[in-house]
Amino acid sequence: MAAPMGVIAPQEAQMMATWVEDQEAGHVVAVYGPSLMKIPGVWGAGDYGKPDGHIVIRVNVEKITPEMEGAIPKRLGTFPVEIFVGPPPVEDSREEAIPAQVGRAEENATQASTSKRAYRGRTSEAKGVKR
Repeated sequence: MAAPMGVIAPQEAQMMATWVEDQEAGHVVAVYGPSLMKIPGVWGAGDYGKPDGHIVIRVNVEKITPEMEGAIPKRLGTFPVEIFVGPPPVEDSREEAIPAQVGRAEENATQASTSKRAYRGRTSEAKGVKR
């Protein structure tokens, strides 16, 4: 049953709250991402939705060093910061070599499979902040 006019149903209210939190996390990444990227060993930063529904700011590193642990804050804004250890993405030259006659669906599938973007579409990389 739909909620009466002017009244937000609980499910819609939850969706709106999640959207607002997601927007706030994106703003935090945009503001703090460039300075995080200046920390030696950091190759990316972005917002990440945990399976429990909470959003964290993930800082991506190849390996954790004592200096890095001291430089990366435990929280940014209202979000906890999580250090994620893993290799940086590899550049894929195939993305640039997509022929013009390839159909749009095939092009989108190819770009999606080779995309470096992660964590709900917002990351900071050495080249700058992407949104």
